[in-house]
Formats: sequence, structure tokens, C-alpha cells
Amino acid sequence: MTTTVRTIVCLAWAMSICPGTLGGTSDETEPASARVVHRFDFDERAAGNLEDIPRYWLPLRPPGFPRFAVGEFDFEVGRAAPPSFYLGCNGRQVAYQYNGPETRVRANSAYRIEAFVRPDRLVSARACLSAHFLDKHGRILLDTMVRSQHVGGASGPSGWSRLELYLPAAPKEAARVGLVAWILQEPLWDTAALPKWHIPRVDVQAGAWFDDITIHALPQVELGTSAPGNVLTADGPQELRIVLADNESEGLTGLLKIRAADGDLVERRSLVVVTEEHVEPTVIPVDHLDPGLYVAQLQVLSGDTEVISRSLAFARLAPSYRVGDGNARPFGVVVEPGSRSDSETELNLLQRQTVRSVKLPVWTGLAQDPPTPAQRRAADHLIQELVREGFALTGVFYGSPSAIMRNAGPYPRPLLDLLSDKPSLWQEHMAAVVAPNAGTFRWWQVGPDGPDGPVNTEKLSTAVGRLREAMSRFITVPQLSTSAAMSVEPASEKLPVEQITLAAGAEIPPGWLASQLARFAEQGYDRVSLYIEPLSAQEYRRVPRLADWARRILTARFAGVDTIFVPQTWHVRDTAFGRVTEPTEEFIVLRTIADVIADTIPAQHVRLGSGIECFAFREGDSVILAVWDAQAPPEGRKFPVQLGQAQRQIDLWGRSTRLHHDEHGRQILHLSSAPIFVDGIERWLIDLRTSLNIRPDKIESGTELAHHQVEFAYYGSKPVSGDVFLDAPEPWEVSPRALSFAIMPQRTETLPIQVRYPHNEVAGVRDVVAKLSLSSDDYYLEVPLSIEIGLEAVEVSGLAVIEGTDLVVRHTLTNRSDEVIHFRGAAQVSGRQRQYRPFSNLQPGDTQTAVYRFANAQNLAGSTVRVGLREMNDGPRTHTLELTVP
Repeated sequence: MTTTVRTIVCLAWAMSICPGTLGGTSDETEPASARVVHRFDFDERAAGNLEDIPRYWLPLRPPGFPRFAVGEFDFEVGRAAPPSFYLGCNGRQVAYQYNGPETRVRANSAYRIEAFVRPDRLVSARACLSAHFLDKHGRILLDTMVRSQHVGGASGPSGWSRLELYLPAAPKEAARVGLVAWILQEPLWDTAALPKWHIPRVDVQAGAWFDDITIHALPQVELGTSAPGNVLTADGPQELRIVLADNESEGLTGLLKIRAADGDLVERRSLVVVTEEHVEPTVIPVDHLDPGLYVAQLQVLSGDTEVISRSLAFARLAPSYRVGDGNARPFGVVVEPGSRSDSETELNLLQRQTVRSVKLPVWTGLAQDPPTPAQRRAADHLIQELVREGFALTGVFYGSPSAIMRNAGPYPRPLLDLLSDKPSLWQEHMAAVVAPNAGTFRWWQVGPDGPDGPVNTEKLSTAVGRLREAMSRFITVPQLSTSAAMSVEPASEKLPVEQITLAAGAEIPPGWLASQLARFAEQGYDRVSLYIEPLSAQEYRRVPRLADWARRILTARFAGVDTIFVPQTWHVRDTAFGRVTEPTEEFIVLRTIADVIADTIPAQHVRLGSGIECFAFREGDSVILAVWDAQAPPEGRKFPVQLGQAQRQIDLWGRSTRLHHDEHGRQILHLSSAPIFVDGIERWLIDLRTSLNIRPDKIESGTELAHHQVEFAYYGSKPVSGDVFLDAPEPWEVSPRALSFAIMPQRTETLPIQVRYPHNEVAGVRDVVAKLSLSSDDYYLEVPLSIEIGLEAVEVSGLAVIEGTDLVVRHTLTNRSDEVIHFRGAAQVSGRQRQYRPFSNLQPGDTQTAVYRFANAQNLAGSTVRVGLREMNDGPRTHTLELTVP
């Protein structure tokens, strides 16, 4: 049997992406059946083989392999018992191929190959086994070749190592299973980039023993969906497609289990393993499942013992919120260069994701093989389809081009170093991607998103300048972009790009987003975008992690960011049966947000109640609310609120729930830390709610009588009239408590009131609840109006801690006024004598802290400490804080 260079190329390809397992079983398969196609124990003397090598094993001699190969029986060494098959390398590559008649392909079968290898003085060289199918003429079907992990090395095991390989169901032209045993020297097995002056080492007096190679026939097992990427839409087929076939009838059964993302078993179904020659897939409908992420596991059992299994994650999407095509350009996905799927799958995933912005790698920074002509055509088709569907595309120079990376060794030059060097080193690679895409990519980004983006401002300026000049041959005005960390202070001057993408980590407080975005926008960038990663799935629980990510995305969108980009929301997984692309749960969450919010206009921050965040997004004459309650218990809580014509709430998974009403006609929301959406709300109703304020909203601590105004700054579209009742905290006294109002659009109306406060009212924020009954629409609303009680130009804080057996209270004052102030402090806790401390001669800008200590505080946990201030020299100001003992 002869071979070609293509065989070796195919082997190298298989080594990089389809390795088998070493010393254990595959992640998806736990074999139990002993259905042996053929077993090589190399004990062939009794069968009449008097040659030095096993039957049908012949040396391979492609270029780089010696004409003379050492391969022979070893009658002294064996795994269970001698003999074994020994390959000696003598400083060269060695390969023996089996191409005999004993491994004929069976119908409806996959194959597991088990082998044992023992290295002999392999330090630089390695041993491995590969498997493939052959056609009836003995030609290798290159696309089917898989290989085991390598055995050998100074730190590797010296005894027998168990190898395992899998061949999926054979193609129609396959006739036999072929094997190759290899001893490979370092230059061939080590596919990593090597230093420029690296001297490869070879093993001369070394080799490896191969023994007990067994080919098992397994049932043909296929598990998939009809959708590339395994995302099932409401308007498409919602089904699993399963093949369970075998060439023997020995009582095998199939078992399908489907689990939700939380691990709950939602479906269990028994299946029949068929033995017909031509097998059609079994269709399992899943349209009865709620929208969400699921994992299907398909097992083949012999009794209670698992023979083989496969698993698959799939997403079932809710019906689209939008009847037409919504423009969701404010949301985008960053496609990762190291986790690419085929172009058809990526196109389907991006379409189903609903976003309309995407970043695609043009330079990957990876030492990848050049794409084939078919791959180039598929990539071009992907870009053309995305442009046709209105996607805003960004081409990303993640790192150096793959061609340069392949020759760069283990320490390649960073991207900015390369671009800062002579353009002759890289401009042909730039031209190869820019020239054909000059009219399709809107932006060109230098460096990746996230913390690994460019940080050297001076080097970035040089690199961007040279890249811009080189790109000008193909694009009149190149629109360039780069990334930066939001947690880092912006540079004193604008970076030499038109767009900047800020990496906003979980450490960024949501309230800081708007101000930080404004600081970068003021520097003159055409666009300021955000890159928001979810928390680690290994470190955080599922629902809190997804809720946190969704809250950050919604807060950023409300802050007015141009585009929010997120990491790729699917992953590519290599299995023993091939490569599988599966969505993550982030795919569903982002799809829901982009589908519901799309390009709506951020409108008002709506006050609903303590701890509740509510953002209004405007779409014509209606409003969509995004609402969550970070303080809600794990099971959530019910909250009544008047939302007009709204009929449903939508959760992060796109599941819609009909809203019920209370006795006042208000909708009852079910709130938790995970945001929900409520659509179909009249715009004027939210305008009315947010128009209502109380002025002034701050009063001096110690004030007993204050005059306020209830203000309607109304910008709604219709006149509104009705009655308002003011419900104040006890023992406040509000006069008058009941008022009538009639306001016109684009007008401001005020209603005077006065409030009498207790002299020792505790400092902080309190709510007066305005209860509105509208005349024309018969709506009832409750709007909290906040009043802050404190000291003007004086900051006061307190802290209660347990130190040993004592309660220690710290009382701190900072003078923000232009005058010297004098106060007397006091601290009181139930059952203990009140303590006093002076705050004397507190100069402008200074801070003083008084410390109170209460002994024997073991029984004070949970009690309240009241900390007060009274201005000295008969001053009128007082202040009171309440602290809880931990």
C-alpha cells in the first residue's frame, strides 16, 4: 500500500482537532459491549504466520520516512502476555499501516478502537495510533482519519498506556477500518510554533510496543436538530432528530433524557434501536417545552449498562416580540477567532440572536492553516448575507495574521509592534482582507475587546497611523476603532480612532456608567460602545449570574451607549463524534433583550418603590419598562403598579405571563433580581408618573414645619385631571392631604402644602406617597415622593461594630460649609446610659469622629442605636441617625 503527502497532511490535521483519549474513556461514551470486529493480540504463530511482522501490517514510506523501517514481533514483551508488535525509530519516523480484510465495515455501526502502548526510551519522539476508513480499492478516506493522544516523553508514563479512538458511522463508500501505528520524531509530532533557532532533537535507540488493539462495533447513534447551531425558533421545526441503529439484534434499547438549564428532568423517553439497512431519523417534538436552554442525553443500554451515549445542548426560543424586523443595532456579538463554526451555522445563529451589529475577526492572532477555496467562498457568503440583512459589521485585527503567526515561533510579536514596523511586513495581509471588504465593513478595530485590548497609547497612535495610511489605498476615509478598559482613567487626549469600545466589567457600579460614558464622549469620538462580559459560570450561580449580566446591559443601554457588544453566545465543542456547535443560556437572554428593546429610545428613570429599578424605553406612543428588584427574596415578590393597558410581563427567557389586577385595577408584577419587561404601556401615563415631584425635596434636620409644593411638570400628550391624596409617614402631619388637579400637556402646575415634622426626626430619605385617582381613565396610581432630611453643608455618618464584648459606635462629621461649626453628639441604646461627645471648632473642610463605647454588649445584637446631634450655643439645628447593632 502506498501513501501520499496528503495522508500526512491529513494526519497532522487530525492530530490538532480530533484526538482520542488516553488512559480512560471518552466524555460522552462509557462502552460496555464486547462486540469485537477484530482483536490484534499479535499471537500469530499458531495461525501459521512465520514472518517477522504481523499479517497485513505494512510499512508506510511517505516523504521524510526511511525506506527501511523497524517493525517486528517481540516475543519477550506483551501487555497481558507476549508477543507484542515493536516499532523502533533509529532516529527516523516509523509508521506501519494495517490494511487487511478482517475489519470489514458493518451497516449501522460506529467503531471504538482500544489499544495499549508502552514507550521504550521515548524522550523526544512520541508514539500514537490513528484510525480511518478505506474504500473498496484500499484508498484512505482522508476526512475520516482520527488519532490518539501521544505516548512518551521524559515525564510521561513508562508502562502500558491505554488509548481509545472513535470512528462515527462510516460513509457509504467505506469498506474497511484501517489503522496506523506511529513513532514520530519531534519535528512532525510537535505542531506548536518553535523558536527561530530551535534545534530539534531525535531519539535514536528508542521505540514503542503496541499490543491488544481491539476494534469494537458500536450502534450508530446520532443526536441533532434541524437548525444549524441548535437554536429552535417558534416559527420553525421544533424537534430533535435521532438515529439509533445497529447491525445486530441483541436487545439494545435507547433512552432519551432532556434536562432544563437548572438540571431538572423534563422528559424521559424510551426508544427502539432499529436493525434495518436504511434508517430514517426519528423525530422527537419539543414544542411543548417552555422557552429556555435544554440538554438532551441519548443513551444506548444493554440491560442497565450503558454502551454508548451522546449529549446536545439546544435552545428553544419564544415567539418573537416584534411582528416586523426590529432594528437592534444597539446590540452586537463579538465572534471569537478561536471558536469559529462553519459559515452556515454562524449565519443562522446571528440571525436568531436578533442583534444587528457583529464583530468578525479578519486577523486572528492564531497560527491557523490557510482557508481552502470552499472556506473562502463560505466566509464571503456569510458577510454578504449579513450586509443584506442590515448588520453593521466591524472587522477586528485581533492579532497578527495567521501566515505571520505560523512563522513567528513561540513568542510572536504583539499586534501593535507589528503594525508599528515597516508596512512591507504586513500590508499584503492587510490588503487581502481590506480590499474585498472595503464596502462591507463599516468599522475596522485594532486589537481585541476586553482587558487584553491595546493599552500603550503612544504605540497605538503609531500603529493606527500606519494602518490608516495603508488602508487609504482601498478606503477613502477608514473608520477605525479600538478598545479600552472603562475602569481606567481616559487618556488626556482622544485616541487616534473614530470609535472606542469600553470594557465594562462587573466592578463598574451601574450608577457610574452614564458619567463615565460622557467623559469619553466629550473627547470627540464618533461612537462610544461597551463590551460587557458575563460573570464566570464556574464561580457564580446560574440565575444570579445571568440577572447581573442583564442588569448591566440594560443599565448601559439606558445610559445611551451607542452599541453594546457581548462575547460570542455559543461555543464549539469537539467530541468523539465530531464538532458540535451549541448555544449558551446567554444566547437566549441577549435575544430577549434585543428583541424587546431593539432600537427603542431610552426615556425616563421611573420611581416605583424602595429597591426597585425601572427604566422606560419609548417606542412611538407606547412605553416598554425594564424592571427588577435587587432586594427581593429568592422566590421573588408581588408588586402592584398602574400600567394602563399593559397585559403581560416577559422574563429574560422570553416567557410571557399574563398580568392580573388588584382591587384598585393595578397590575401585579412578579419581581426578582432578574429583570422583566412590560410592554404596551401608554406613554402619557409614564409621563404623568415621572412628572410628579415634591419641592423642596431636602429639609434641614430639626425643622418642625416646612412649606412644600407638589409639582406636576407634565409633558404628556393628553389633558389629565383627578384627585391626589398624600400619605405621609407617621407621625408627620401633611396639610392639606387631599387635593384636586387638572393639568394640560406641556404645562407645569404646583399645589402648595405644609408638613409638620417631629423635632427629633431621624435623618435619611422618607417617602410621601401620592395616591392619584384619574377622572377620565379611571386609573389609580401610587407615586413615591422622596424627602431627604439632613444637615445642609454638613455630612454625617455613623457605624456600630462589636469589638470583643463591647459595642463601639463611631459618629463622624465633615464640615462642607464656609463657617466654623459646633455640635454636641449623643448616643443611646436601650437599657444603657446615654453618652455625650463634643464636636467643637470644626473648621471648614475638616472631619471629626466621636467614639462611644458600651460595655457588655453581648445581648445587644439587632438592637437600634440612636445617634444625635444638637447645635451648641443655642443653635436651632439637630440631627438624628439610627444604626443597627450587627
